[in-house]
Amino acid sequence: MDHSPCDIVLDIGGEGRHAHAWNVNRCRTQTLGRHAGQPIPRLIVARADALPFADNCVKSLIVERTPLTRAAARELSRVVQPEGQIVLRHVPLTDRDRHEPTLAILGGNAQQRTTKIYGQPVLETMIHFSENVHPSQIPTTETST
Repeated sequence: MDHSPCDIVLDIGGEGRHAHAWNVNRCRTQTLGRHAGQPIPRLIVARADALPFADNCVKSLIVERTPLTRAAARELSRVVQPEGQIVLRHVPLTDRDRHEPTLAILGGNAQQRTTKIYGQPVLETMIHFSENVHPSQIPTTETST
């Protein structure tokens, strides 16, 4: 199977839970679980709003425990491949869907479910893209209200 140099999986905010992913994190040590305080494996020191990758080069992105700002959503849309996927995982809020603003920026086909990670409830939103529905085709101009 041929892979481009950037045909990779990124875990933004990751600390090593996904063995196959590169972990993008500002911190160098794990904060959760039995490995707290140990170095984060496969670490790329960066932020979600300034990813050090070329356009359309990442196959799959996992975003956990990371703020979902507009700048971060634009970076996710910039680096994901035309047929890639993005998985958002955050603690659910009772009064609103915390993934909705990000979905409005990213587009794509989304499916949601509630699951548990380390016994904690998590809202998981899986976004799949196709060449016909890719965030790079969505205008990035912002309107002021």
